[in-house]
Order: sequence, then C-alpha cells, then structure tokens
Amino acid sequence: MRFFISLNFFFYLFLGISIAYADPIKNGNSNFNVKILNSELEIFSYKPNCKIKSILFVLHGLDRNADDYRDNALILGDKLCALIIAPRFDKSRFPNSNYQLGGSGHTGEYIIQLADWVKQQENRELPYSMIGHSAGGQFLSRLAAFTPNNAKRIVITNPSTYVFASFEIDTPYGFKGMYDQNSIENEMKRYLKSPITIFIGIEDVGEKNLSKDVQAMAQGSNRYERGINAFKSAQSLAKSRGWTFNWRLVQKSGTGHSSKKMFSSDEAIKALAP
Repeated sequence: MRFFISLNFFFYLFLGISIAYADPIKNGNSNFNVKILNSELEIFSYKPNCKIKSILFVLHGLDRNADDYRDNALILGDKLCALIIAPRFDKSRFPNSNYQLGGSGHTGEYIIQLADWVKQQENRELPYSMIGHSAGGQFLSRLAAFTPNNAKRIVITNPSTYVFASFEIDTPYGFKGMYDQNSIENEMKRYLKSPITIFIGIEDVGEKNLSKDVQAMAQGSNRYERGINAFKSAQSLAKSRGWTFNWRLVQKSGTGHSSKKMFSSDEAIKALAP
C-alpha cells in the first residue's frame, strides 16, 4: 500500500474527510464507504481502462439506487474516459427535504468534499462534472443554486422541480429567503453564470412521482414543461440584467423518464460537454 502525505493531508482532515489510504480507486466496478462531514457514504464507482481525464458524479433518483445509476452511466465513463462516482444518499439520514430539496443547499457540500477526496485518492487534480436524474436532478438544481463549486458542467436531467432564477419565489424553489440583500444579486449572477445543462426528455410528461405541491405546479404541469420554463425564465432574467448566461438546454426524444436511455444517448455527451 502506498501512502501520500503532504500539507493536503491536514487540509482534508480539517474538512472532516476520513482518509484511510491514498491508493487510486480500482479499475472497473467498485463499492466502498467514505466518511464525509461525519457521515459515512456508500460509494459505487466505475473506472474505465484508460488514462482518466475527469470525474463524473452521478446522482441517483428517488429509489436511492446508486448502484443502478452507476451501471447506467458506464457508457459515459467509457466515452469520456471519466471516473464515475455514484454516492448513495440513504433515506433514513437524507430524507426528501435534505436530498432532492437540498436542505437549503447544505447537502451539496457532500459532493464538493467528495470531489476533494477522489482527487486525493488519485493523487492529482482532476476536473469534475455532475449529472443527476429525477430526484438527483432536483439535488443538482439546489446544489447549483446554493453551493458554490468548480464543476465543469452540471447536468440536471428530468427533475420534478427546479430552483427558478427568481428573487420572488421562496427557497428551495427560488432565491427568496436564502440570501440577504447584500449578497442575493451576486449569488444569482453566479447561478446564471454556472455551466448548467437542463437535459430533458421530450415525452417525460407522466405523473408518476411528480411533485404536485403548489410551488411545483407553478413551474409547469409536467417535467418537460418545467424544464423549458426554468431555462427560459433564467435566460430572460440574465438578458434583462445584462448578466452572463452559461446555461444550455438539451432535449431528447424517445426516452420518457428513463435514466438509462437518457445517459446512453448522444445527447448526454452534448449535455456534458464543457
């Protein structure tokens, strides 16, 4: 076993990341636990047989089936030569209010620190991107809005709800109540400038597990409509204020609400492009 000790070691301890060893993650499929922010997360990984170019975090849906999501993303790992990392956020410790609704953004810190852990294991800097489907897409919408990060691309795929670029809509569906008056405008600029892709299935108009509370229904009658509306409202705000807008809208037909079909499509590569 090889040990890598430097000033970074003490930095990671300060962050609350448990470092048991600093060997690179194994090739192929793996399953292991990592302690992040005093919570032990189960991780499902896939490392293709190539020189890894980046890390791709894959966020699971409502069923908390991170292993299936890792498997659905194998093709992305192979095509992009990316190390797939799929953490499981179990429902007992991360209920819906803390997972897909993001706990007002705090849950996103787990991914930021997990990125640091992976880079420590690989003993080098690696860019990272994220893709989340359904409930995982809701998670990433909140992360993008409320957790500053260095992701190269954040792909929000077929979620039930979004964080709209609005100063009038309450958190976690908008920005109202999240930031004080001195910082809210700068945080909105950061959100609109973020490399976000809204990746939606054109036929994803079913009602199964669709959020139907008042705030959700205000975004649209189905997942497809909500994705279009979220993108257009953000684009409109950025244009009206003269702010940088780095979002991208990618649509895919013939997939419905299937993460496997969405992830295996050519459009997924387009959605993840920097």
